[in-house]
Amino acid sequence: FQDNIGIELEIKAVEIDFLRNFHIEGILVRDLHRDTLISIRVLDAQLQNLNLKKNEFKIGDFELFYPFVKMGKYDSDSLLNYEEILAKLPKDTANSRPLQIALDGIKINNGSYVFFDGEESFKNNVLGEFNPSYLRYDDIESQIELGHVNYDGTLDFEIESFSALDRTGYKIDEISGPLKIDGPNLSISKLKIKTGKTFLNGNFSIQKDPKIKGSYFESFVYKLDLVNSSIRLSDIAAYAPYLKNHSLELELNAEMEGPLADFKVNRFLAKTKNGSNLNLNYTMK
Repeated sequence: FQDNIGIELEIKAVEIDFLRNFHIEGILVRDLHRDTLISIRVLDAQLQNLNLKKNEFKIGDFELFYPFVKMGKYDSDSLLNYEEILAKLPKDTANSRPLQIALDGIKINNGSYVFFDGEESFKNNVLGEFNPSYLRYDDIESQIELGHVNYDGTLDFEIESFSALDRTGYKIDEISGPLKIDGPNLSISKLKIKTGKTFLNGNFSIQKDPKIKGSYFESFVYKLDLVNSSIRLSDIAAYAPYLKNHSLELELNAEMEGPLADFKVNRFLAKTKNGSNLNLNYTMK
């Protein structure tokens, strides 16, 4: 991998039982800048079915212990670190055989995820406040009912439960919904989020705009539609610190869209417990 693509791959130990049960320890993948892209302390899996003619695999009891993923963009690069790796892979040929993997039950234990926009973006961190240039989530626990790696390279996951602790101290109690990943794009339909007394229902997506060649903040379009949701303002204080001491609870329907550099609230209809209505259009720049 290092000679052909430029990444480094290390595996400390592999145990295979009856060609079905796999136990792998010490997985480490470094990106083209020799920084950690993926590390996994332990991976357990069971090969349940194999069809070599169709190049299909079914894997069950897929469990990760202490996985760590670090994605982002270096100042010297035009693509995200994993996109830079994909760009170096050999192009498909007529002899290539697409792969399909079905994952029946995925469990993540004590995971961590980092996203960065620039090597020194972490220097902008303020205790208790959101920094969109540097995201970090720890204590990730997740149960995914089903997962698929499709022939076209897209990924589908049915997230049954997901919890994490944000760098700011913001606790995500639970996320669920069907997740689809297509290259740098992702979407979660029928999204449900619970944190504190806040319950969000709706649809969420991040799509890369191929017409824009700027930074992550300019070229990735976020879209969030909320339907019949309820929110306590203090629960989102990490994203708006001035709300920390506000315990107002709202019933909410909203539509928000745009890159982080020009994020707009196109529709915001809220009602307080005493029946007062709020209507807001807002642009964040």
